[in-house]
Amino acid sequence: MTGPVQDRAGKYMQGVVQTITDSTQPERAMEILLRCSELADQDFSECRTSEQKQKVWSALLSAVHVVIRFHGGDAVACNALFKTLNNAAQKRQGSQDLRSPISPTSKPLEIEWARASIIALIDKYPELLDQTISDASEHLGMDKKQVLKLHENFKGELTGAGTLVDLVKTAKSLIKEFGYKTLKELI
Repeated sequence: MTGPVQDRAGKYMQGVVQTITDSTQPERAMEILLRCSELADQDFSECRTSEQKQKVWSALLSAVHVVIRFHGGDAVACNALFKTLNNAAQKRQGSQDLRSPISPTSKPLEIEWARASIIALIDKYPELLDQTISDASEHLGMDKKQVLKLHENFKGELTGAGTLVDLVKTAKSLIKEFGYKTLKELI
């Protein structure tokens, strides 16, 4: 990373990797993951560029890889993602690419999740519509008319590509399982 305040997780993992032996216990691997996660959270909060974030993610993935390996897994996919992130962070070509074509009409996943949660909440708790509208306004800047139109369009199958449909199903499952009643609880 560009500064010492953004590479704590990476430096920690470099030091830990040198101490790992065949006799290291799986519990120790979990301790490593938790400590790396703490440091990655600190590092991530100070990141300003995509490259800096990718380096933090690489360090965190290193810790995940350690845990998977200590529990007998091969971590093939984790290792591939780790290599791809490292190459991207170092601005090097690799066999994989993190970039995908972006649909001009798509929304970021966190926005789609919030929209799906709004739809699921209205379906489950129509009596709490005012609360859902208030939460939608705070989180997405939507007014009552927009919230109702989103719900109406989804119900009328005018909106809701596969991802939104799947996210609504997931939100409904979480509402049912955990009793969530507000958007704030779901996001």
